[in-house]
Amino acid sequence: MTSDPQPGFSPEPHRFDSLTEEQLRHPVSVKWSTYPEHALPLWVADMDLPISDELKAALQDRLEQPMGYANTESPDIPLRQLLIQKLAQEGVPGLLGQQITLIPSVVQGLYAAVAAFTQPGEEVVALTPTYPPFHHSVQKQGRVWKSAPLVHTDAGWQIDWDALEAAITPQTRLMLLCHPHNPTGRIWTDEERRQLAQVAKRHDLTICSDELHADLCYPGAPEFRSMASEPDAADRTVVLTGPGKAYNLAGIAAGAMISRNPELLERIQAAVGGLVGHLGAYNASAWELALTHAQPWREEVMDYLHGNRELVREWAESEPLVRFTAPEATYLAWLDLHQHPQAARMQTYLIERGVALNDGTTFTIPEEGSTLQGFVRLNFATSRPVLREALSRLSAALQ
Repeated sequence: MTSDPQPGFSPEPHRFDSLTEEQLRHPVSVKWSTYPEHALPLWVADMDLPISDELKAALQDRLEQPMGYANTESPDIPLRQLLIQKLAQEGVPGLLGQQITLIPSVVQGLYAAVAAFTQPGEEVVALTPTYPPFHHSVQKQGRVWKSAPLVHTDAGWQIDWDALEAAITPQTRLMLLCHPHNPTGRIWTDEERRQLAQVAKRHDLTICSDELHADLCYPGAPEFRSMASEPDAADRTVVLTGPGKAYNLAGIAAGAMISRNPELLERIQAAVGGLVGHLGAYNASAWELALTHAQPWREEVMDYLHGNRELVREWAESEPLVRFTAPEATYLAWLDLHQHPQAARMQTYLIERGVALNDGTTFTIPEEGSTLQGFVRLNFATSRPVLREALSRLSAALQ
């Protein structure tokens, strides 16, 4: 499912290797300021790597221009046209500017989709484990969460189609999809997308597909195609995307809701209106400039992340208590450590031993958290020396 490990893989030295823990630790970073200083933080999904120099210069130039209200409503602004080009490359050609709604962040898009396409007490189904804001957006709005657990096979993480069908009832209205999948890193194949579309059509479900990691795919993985590229799904799908992951702009939040079916976007607008807010001028410019100035940087970063992914893979293969399938996309490693005696308190145990990772139990609703005890999510988008030190500490903790 992912490219085979390179025998004796040894990454070449790179400029990012010079980043040290002392340089990365700063008080405005939630990643580096949440846990005790003795614990290397490889958790929340932003990169420790510096943004593109060309993009940084363009952003500084933008600060010299007026910062009044942005013209984000026009269907013809450059950002919308760039997103139309991006979606065309992902299998969704012919979009119009009015089929794109710009929003402050993807998470707000999740909440908006749940509010628009369900009523309190109705059900939302998702493949678990999954990104925590998925279930937050459901339960915090009085909806009912329905899990369809993935299964970990020798071939990697797979959809359990029987479990998905069993999770759907006549009260289910919405399918929340993460594609590429966070935290497993799966890219859903043509056949998987086709089957997901058929399930949604058969049960008359709207699909909200979070495609935030689509620009972080590795060599040898299935080619990414948007869920909106599926004929059976096109008119029932809202795609969410943004620049935060691929261009390391999580702190300059921006997002978009995209659909071939304008009625879906109209329903969201009618349900939440101004509660979602508008995309700010600087944030809109940052996304546009990332798309036009940071492509060479993104290619360099993907090569570096590929090397980091291989280091994590080789480390996991050397650890008898670790079960791991390398991600096809994202810079996230979903580690199964449930055989360790400390599985029930794995995150706390690892923090005590110097590594702060995401607690796997948070990747489903609290009522089901025990099913993910012993799982942790590791963010390997950091300098290679920091990653090596974190893996060394993990090895010591797993003895």
